[in-house]
This record gives sequence, structure tokens and C-alpha cells, in this order.
Amino acid sequence: MLKHFRAIFPLGVAFLLVLQLLYISQRFDAYTLVMEGATDGWRVLFGYLGKAAKIAVLYVALLCLLLKRELRSVLHSVRLEADIRRVGVYLLPQLLSYWVLLQSSLLIFEFAGEAGQLGILPYLFWFGALITSLVCWLLMIAPIRFWLRTTVRYRKPIVVAALVTAAIWLFTVMAGSLWGPLSTLTFVFSSNLLAQLNPQLVVVEPSQKVLGMGDFLVSVAPACSGYEGVGLISAFLALYLYLNRKEFRFPRAFVLFPLGVVVIWLLNVVRIAVLVALGYYWSADVAIGGFHSQAGWILFILTSFGLLWFASHWRFVMRADTGTVPQARKAAEPLERTNGARATAALMPLIVLLAADLLTSAFSSEFIWLYPVRVIAVLVTLAWFWPVLRLIPYRPSFQALGAGVGAAVIWVVLLFNTGVEADQAFSQMLRGTPELWSGLWLALRFLGAAITVPIAEELAFRGYLLCKLSRSPNYTHGALPWSVTGVLVSSLAFGALHGAWVAGTIAGLIYAYVRLRSRHVGDAITAHATTNLLVFIFAAYTGQWSMI
Repeated sequence: MLKHFRAIFPLGVAFLLVLQLLYISQRFDAYTLVMEGATDGWRVLFGYLGKAAKIAVLYVALLCLLLKRELRSVLHSVRLEADIRRVGVYLLPQLLSYWVLLQSSLLIFEFAGEAGQLGILPYLFWFGALITSLVCWLLMIAPIRFWLRTTVRYRKPIVVAALVTAAIWLFTVMAGSLWGPLSTLTFVFSSNLLAQLNPQLVVVEPSQKVLGMGDFLVSVAPACSGYEGVGLISAFLALYLYLNRKEFRFPRAFVLFPLGVVVIWLLNVVRIAVLVALGYYWSADVAIGGFHSQAGWILFILTSFGLLWFASHWRFVMRADTGTVPQARKAAEPLERTNGARATAALMPLIVLLAADLLTSAFSSEFIWLYPVRVIAVLVTLAWFWPVLRLIPYRPSFQALGAGVGAAVIWVVLLFNTGVEADQAFSQMLRGTPELWSGLWLALRFLGAAITVPIAEELAFRGYLLCKLSRSPNYTHGALPWSVTGVLVSSLAFGALHGAWVAGTIAGLIYAYVRLRSRHVGDAITAHATTNLLVFIFAAYTGQWSMI
């Protein structure tokens, strides 16, 4: 019993913190107080807590990267410190401090417009509750002597991660300060691109950061100006070069940094021009509601993968492949190529689905009329990789069907009547469309929900990720060893992919259990498809379309 407790204890406590952080981050966005002018003086610091959280996440990621060889030893030490009595002592204070954190957040946001009258006390309660909650969470895992000993032992990577995080943050700030000098050049480039369409309609006011065509004008805020893309691409390249440092020639590889900065900035110029053109010639709702929110990530992803592809084919920065390959390595290469092909086949449908999701959302406003593009893209990808996946023969099990029904019930219960306004807007849009087109769209939406989405997501999360974390090459066929880490991580990642992250995480746990109890990923696909089928029918019957 103690052995099993020590195995799941660290992950259970980590899961508690993740759930708490996800809830409060989705419930409150402190930066909206800054944008609405609801904070002044020292209270402005509260509004930047979201950005501070991002920096903290970056620091933790870098620290884990630096400690990747010692992480197993650290986790083993944490397991040895597991003590159910200590959890009992600190769990209640942790939950109470988190409750105070939520209540003080509600108070601060409720009186946001009266910041001067609110006083300092709620903010002190907020910060005190935050610190108390985190300290109690750490003490549930291990006593204070463990944390002091671990800090001293790994003081070098702790300091290095802090310095690198600070350097990345400072670089982002410096990139933001460059927006002033670069703004004129950005507007010149963007206006010249727009002038190719109709120079008489172009409106440029550099001093006001306003650009437009005709009566469609946009104000380019610093956050949308492109400097965050410069910071992101720089951080991405730094991590990539560090992880693959043996494959690159240094200092030659550093040339990728100015190259990436120039490319992401030029693409941002194109993004601004395309946004204005979309708003004037097509739809202001699409330009602001879809393209504006999605185009930045699309450009970052394209730039990142484009730079990696270019670097891998550029002999100037890549090391030459020299030396002889050991005989054992040569013998293992065919198997590695086979496993690599299966891993690619398991991941590509989801990658294509996410890419199609970004593109169709970018060119849509509130209603995703281009959803059929997602279905077709995934079907083509599945057809291409079908010989490698080898999903047939397969026989559905009653256990998979029952698990799918259970997940559907949980999904409906958790999301019942949670999106009334969105449901009404969806229904009105369907009623205002000719029956032929709305019927065809719903048919393809059903096809996506019941077939393409379950296959793509299960191949990635239960086919690839769960197997990878369980150290098994059985992506589609064969039994999997039980892995608490694999189940929790794959389920949390699955939940994070969905807007309803709690329901998504629970469903992910159910599908992971089904996969571990079977010898074929098809059972997880069947359970997922059953859930989506039943939820779609329920949504169509009740009009609660936001469930799907």
C-alpha cells in the first residue's frame, strides 16, 4: 500500500496544483484591469500578474531542462519523502488559503472600477493567500529541510535558469521598446503592400499607430505589433539550439537568431496588411474576431518549423556527418525507422487538425463555416498514413462502448446550460441559412465529431503520448504497461486542448483506462467516438451546441 501511495503521491499533489491554477487563470485575467484603466499606482502591479505567471512557467521549464538528467533522482527523493500524515496536516490550510485567494480575487474584480476606494487590505489578503497556498502545497510534498537541501544541491542550475529567464524577459522588453523606432518602417511596408490593391483607399497615421483602408481602421497596439513574436522566436531558437547543440556548428548557428527575427517581423508586416484588407474587402468580424486572434500563432508556428527545416538543410550551421556507424546501430536503424514512421503517422492527423483549426478560425468570425475543411484535411491525412497505422483488423469491445457512454454522461452533466448565449447565436445562424447548406454543414460537423476528431486525438494522446510516457513502442497494437505519469500527463494534455478542460481531463482519464485495459488503440477511439456521438445527439436535441 505504501509503495503505491509513494508512486502516485507526487503526481496527485501536482495534479491538485494544476487544477487550482487552471481554474483561477481561466476565471480571472488581471491584465484586463490594466486595459480597462481600473488600476492605478501600485495596484498596476496586480494587473501584470498574468505576465509574471508566464515568466514563472518559463523558469520552471528551463529548470527542468537543465535538470533533465537529475529529474529522476529528484522525483525518487520526493517519493521517499511521501507521508500521508503530513498531507493531512497541510491539505486543509492549503485549501483554505486557496479559498481566500478566490474570494479576494472576486472582491478585487467586483470593485475594479473603484480601485481608489478598495484600499490595500484585499490585495494583502490576496498575496498572503497565494504565498500560503504555495508553501502548504510544497510542504505536502516534502518537509522544509528537503527543499533547503535540494536548493543547495542544485543551486547552480537554479541560478542559471533564473538568469536565462531574466535574459529572455529583458530581450522581450527591449524588443517591445523597439516598436517605437520600427513603427514607421512597419507602417511604410504595410501601407505599400495595401497600396498594391488600391492606393486611394489606404489610410496611414503613424503618429496615432492607425492603419486602414476606406472606413476600416485599426489601431496597432504594442502587444500586437510583433515584438512578442520576436521574443518568442528567440526563446524557441535558444531552446532548440541548446537541446540539439551537438548537431550545430557554433558560433555559426547564432546567425539563426537575426534571421528568425527578420522573418517574424516581415511576416508581422504582412499580417497587419492582410488583416486590414480582410476587414475592408470581406468582413470586419472575421478580421478582428478570427484572423487577429489566430494569425499570430500561425505565423509563429510557420516561422519556427520553417527555420528548423532551413537550418537542417544549411551546411553552414549544421555539423557534417562524419565517422563510422557501429554495427549494432546499423542493425537497429530499420526498427527505429519503423517506429519513427509509426510515431509520425500517429501524430500527423492531430497536427493537421490543429493547423486546419487555426486556419479556419482565422478566416471565420463567430460561426466556423469552414469546418468541413478540417474534416477533409484529416481524412486525407488518415488515408495517406493508413498503411503505416494498420488499424484493421479491429473488433470493438463492450467495455469501450460502456466507457464512451459514461464519459458522455459526465460531459453533459458538467457542461449543461453553460453556454446559453453561444447556443442561441449558433441556433440563429443555422435558422438563417438555407436548409440545404445548414444540413450539409451539420452532416460534416457530425462526421468530424464522431469519426475524424476521435481518430486524430486518440492516435496522438493514447496512441503516441501515452505509449511514449509508458516507454512502449506499441502505438496502435499491443498491451501497454501501467504508467501513472503517462495517464495523468496524457489526460491533462487532452483536457488542455479542449475549452472545457475539466470535462476533457476526466474524459482523457477514461480513454486512457480503456487503452490500458485493451491491446488496440481502436478501443480508445471507439470510446471517444461513442462519447462524441451521444453528445452531438444531445446537443442537436436540446440546442446546446456549445457542448460540441
